[in-house]
Amino acid sequence: MSTQSVQKTRKPFAIALLVVIVWFGITGIFGPLFGKLSSVQENNNSSFLPKGAEATKAADVIATFSGKDSFNFPTLILFEGTTTPETFAAINAHMSTVGGLTLDGTASKISDFLAPGQQITVFPSQDGKAILANIPLDGNAISKTLSNDKPVLPEVVATLRADIKPVAEAIGLTHYVTGPGGLLGDLFSAFGTLDSSLLLTTLGVVAIILILVYRSPILWIIPLLSSLFALSTAGGIVYL
Repeated sequence: MSTQSVQKTRKPFAIALLVVIVWFGITGIFGPLFGKLSSVQENNNSSFLPKGAEATKAADVIATFSGKDSFNFPTLILFEGTTTPETFAAINAHMSTVGGLTLDGTASKISDFLAPGQQITVFPSQDGKAILANIPLDGNAISKTLSNDKPVLPEVVATLRADIKPVAEAIGLTHYVTGPGGLLGDLFSAFGTLDSSLLLTTLGVVAIILILVYRSPILWIIPLLSSLFALSTAGGIVYL
């Protein structure tokens, strides 16, 4: 083989190798940003509606009743069962310590996300069959992300649920973390898990199809990696 033929053969290979290196570099930059995309998304109900919709206008009016710097976002804990003054006192005493709970994997405490000037309050029902605790969270603070890049609200709800469980069981009451905070926290957690499971399932199905089409144990990786690179790059650009 002549020297000229060898040079012609090496040139396309060098170009292909350069393209691969560039793609890996781009993915290394935009990939982490794609993971932060959920932190800048607006998932409230009015975001999915036209600006002229009645529900959107109602949400705008409701927002005017809240302060510009913060707004109260109640997260409720419901205790059900036969209650006594002793059980109410025990729950009230425990709820006074909830603000000091540390969120898993971070140095942040629940008190960091309480609405300014608001306190955790506990109310007994008139029929003595339930106790309701109100944890007023700061709506602006819980919309941010923690130091571990996880959203605040689901972590707060998970921490409350884990902390309250042994207390409720010890006094024979069932408990539920509910209210706007509990509902949205569980929704965020559920859809976050669903997104991961759906992505892994999709990758598995596509990989099987590509293996059958290309009939190669290696060749199928190339189009799959191309899709992942394109997805992470597009997500990173959208985040910016």
